[in-house]
Amino acid sequence: MLVTEKKSKNTFKLFLSTIIILFLFIACENAKTVEDEKSNVELATPTPLNTQTTPFKLEPNIDNMLNTMTSIASYERPMGSDGEKRACTYLKGVLDSYGYMTHIQTFPFNFEEEAFDDSNFWNTDVSEEDKDGESQNLIAEKKSNKNNSDVIVISAHYDSNGLGLIDNATGVSVLMETARLFSDIPLSINVRFILFGGEEAWLNGSRYYVSKLSDSEKQNIVANINLDYIGEEGESNLIIATIDGRENAATKLFEEFINRGKISVIKAPKSDYYSFAKAGIPSLSIGQLPIPWISNIEEGKIYTEEDFKNNDKKFNSITRLDHEKLNLAINMVISVLSEYMY
Repeated sequence: MLVTEKKSKNTFKLFLSTIIILFLFIACENAKTVEDEKSNVELATPTPLNTQTTPFKLEPNIDNMLNTMTSIASYERPMGSDGEKRACTYLKGVLDSYGYMTHIQTFPFNFEEEAFDDSNFWNTDVSEEDKDGESQNLIAEKKSNKNNSDVIVISAHYDSNGLGLIDNATGVSVLMETARLFSDIPLSINVRFILFGGEEAWLNGSRYYVSKLSDSEKQNIVANINLDYIGEEGESNLIIATIDGRENAATKLFEEFINRGKISVIKAPKSDYYSFAKAGIPSLSIGQLPIPWISNIEEGKIYTEEDFKNNDKKFNSITRLDHEKLNLAINMVISVLSEYMY
């Protein structure tokens, strides 16, 4: 009896030990599997900024942008000139070919009028007697596929007192390529592309456009994204300009770029965004500072018209373009509109 009982106890202990070892082995294997899966998750490739899972490819084409630039920057385009009208006609034809419904808004101007004091800013009507000429804004609209009255305005001025490759055929090229990319893509917001004339003369085009908006039309514009002076080589950086150098509802659209240190919000020289801001519409301008040709002006030196023409040629060479800055600018705009894809 004693021998049999002892053998039974030993057998039981052996069985129990085997069960415990087997349990520990399974637990270790499970833990290893969990750790492996966790490791795989942690090593996964991060999602690129604002990547959208859609059937559409949004890849900007630098050749298209360069073609836009060289097409309008081969001649001068001052406000009211044949060159400005020629550029407008060309850009309208391209937007029409993308399937947009376009229209031209003609406005009068007076060369003597100074508009930057508050009392005169919205005085855009000129009598026939005082009129020195006419310029025009080119407008193309992409309607929302939803029942939505909100509008994002993307703008750039196409006039220039010189050849204006950097200022502002570059901004025009970003707008035009954005319009091409989104021409067939349904969006849940209305997008209005506006090419302003007369920016170089007291923001005449944008002042006129905004002054003719009704209160409800102004309220429907959630943001104006202006594009002016982009892609100059050298140390000057892309910036977001606002009327007071502070962030606003429009800059929030670019929060990821701002938070990642890709771009800063500052106060900068006036451009067409200023007209929207003066009307209480959230607005900004993507541009570049410092502006090299302004930085190179010597204090006290008297410059002739010939000096400015030579300066214009120097700073309007296609070889001076920085493709990385152009790419950043257009991808910023693409990222904003991509949020409204569905």
